[in-house]
Parts: sequence; structure tokens; C-alpha cells
Amino acid sequence: MKFLRGLALLVVSVAAVSSVSVPANAEPNTDKTTSVAAQRLISYISNENNIGIGVSNDYDGFENYDAVLPARQRTDGYFGWEIAEAYYVGPGYCADSYYLNASWKWDFYATTHGPATIALPQFIAGQDVARWAVRDVRPASACG
Repeated sequence: MKFLRGLALLVVSVAAVSSVSVPANAEPNTDKTTSVAAQRLISYISNENNIGIGVSNDYDGFENYDAVLPARQRTDGYFGWEIAEAYYVGPGYCADSYYLNASWKWDFYATTHGPATIALPQFIAGQDVARWAVRDVRPASACG
């Protein structure tokens, strides 16, 4: 008898929950800033400095950068970009760039003397994502 009373309570509870309705004028959330969509990550840039750097996710060769990536952030995590194509070094500075190779080790790519925007390759042999790091932003006088 206790089993039947418990089962009846369960049925009433489920019925009460399932009777909650959605208003007829409700619309799905189409705000892209809050929705989570499955994206295929193609590349990212990691800013491994204590200052922000300029980065581009759609570099066309005309603008210096699309946004400033804060210190210790990545373009995929901070901006939600699935691709990062270039970075910018300002006048009077230089920076080093690295990429993650097929052996999962960081290899030196280039020292960039500003002002310059560097377009980064979007394919790295042996990797499914092009992983880039910008390190050691410093005054040009320390670049040698």
C-alpha cells in the first residue's frame, strides 16, 4: 500500500511539473553573445605578456588589428574567435612569436619589430589547430 501511495505522489509531481507552460509569444534566444554554439577552432593567439597586444581574426592587410587582447589571454577564450589570423606590434617595440609543433613543443617563429602586423599561417603540419603565442613584448632598444 505504501508503494502505491508513493507511486501516486510521483505521478502527481510529474504531472505538476509537466503542466508548466511556455507563453505563446515566447521566442528562442537568438542573442549570439550568450548562446553557446559548437565551433571548430582553427587557430588562436595566446598573449603571454603583461600588456595587451593587437590581434585580428579577419586580417585583410589593411588595418593594423581588430581588437586588443589583454595580457595572459587567448583569442578563442577571450573573444570567442574560432580563427586568429594576425597580431600587431606597435612602434618602438618588438615581440617574439612561437607556434606549437607536431611534437607538442613551442618553436620560435619570428621576432617582429614594430610597427608591424604579422599574418600567421593557419596550418601547422601535424596539428589540427594552429596554436600561436606572442611573448616578450619589449622596447625596440632591447631587441638587438
